[in-house]
Amino acid sequence: MGSRLNRIVDVLLLYTLNPPQMDTVKGHREEWLPAPAKIHQGRVEATMPLGATHAVFSMVDRNGFLITSEPMPAVTEVGHHVLDSTLVEDGFAFKPGLYALMQLGEAAKATYGDTTALSAALTAAQAAYAAAELSDDTYCDIIHSLRGAIRNQAGAPQAQHPLINRFPTDPLF
Repeated sequence: MGSRLNRIVDVLLLYTLNPPQMDTVKGHREEWLPAPAKIHQGRVEATMPLGATHAVFSMVDRNGFLITSEPMPAVTEVGHHVLDSTLVEDGFAFKPGLYALMQLGEAAKATYGDTTALSAALTAAQAAYAAAELSDDTYCDIIHSLRGAIRNQAGAPQAQHPLINRFPTDPLF
């Protein structure tokens, strides 16, 4: 009976593209963006946005209570100076967003020919994706390089994707 009372009725994926390592102001403008999610056969599902570095599910039960995919402390517990992505322990970190970004890079490469920069960035991304464990800084460097290589793929519509052009003038993004 308890599961019926607490049934999830609304769900959203919240994600960031610019954790502190990728931001010249060290995350002081870190943005969390919403992406669609759905409830399917009792599971919450979403497609990870390309290049996302961290994500959490935000769910609302039928009584209007917020439930997150991992515990998040209140601002009163940690203060306003704490950056959001540093609070996320699991948060589907790096690999799903890297995989989606690699797919975009492969599409750009297949459609508009092979370029040295894009091929090198894809090779590095594939190696990072296959690695058992990498530092957050390394993942951020790989994602940053692949975003840049896709953006520089002349004539490819993938180069105009809004998620790789969110802060195109920021050299670390």
